[in-house]
Amino acid sequence: MENKNSFACQLLKNVFEKVYKKSAIFFFAPGGTDATHMRNAGMKNCIVFGPTGYNSHSTNEHVVIEDVLKVAKIYLLYAYKFLEGKIRNLH
Repeated sequence: MENKNSFACQLLKNVFEKVYKKSAIFFFAPGGTDATHMRNAGMKNCIVFGPTGYNSHSTNEHVVIEDVLKVAKIYLLYAYKFLEGKIRNLH
């Protein structure tokens, strides 16, 4: 897992908490995503985040639509704030 005190993790934590009105929890989840392969290839900054889902990899796999909308909002706010910080550092 990326250092939870890094800029990327703290930014995601802040945006998550604004949208969900809950405290964010960081945890390590080996397998289940391509992050394992990315880390094995030397990429150090991998964060896995997405909507709540059920019945993974089965005929009834699904996600909660309300979570999809919240996660989309988090992705948008995260990208905006990330780029905003990067642009400030250019000046």
